[in-house]
Amino acid sequence: MRSTLLVKQARMARVIELFRVQHLSTDTIAKLLDMSEREVCALIGEAERGGW
Repeated sequence: MRSTLLVKQARMARVIELFRVQHLSTDTIAKLLDMSEREVCALIGEAERGGW
């Protein structure tokens, strides 16, 4: 369980970096990280609600 949380936190940090710092689109981020765009958007939304 803990390792799952750490993986999610690391993935969220990477998504936020690509989105906010590098200004990449959610579609581009999804392709780079081999995720769905829906997953990317969910992580961004969760990060924004959590104050990232």
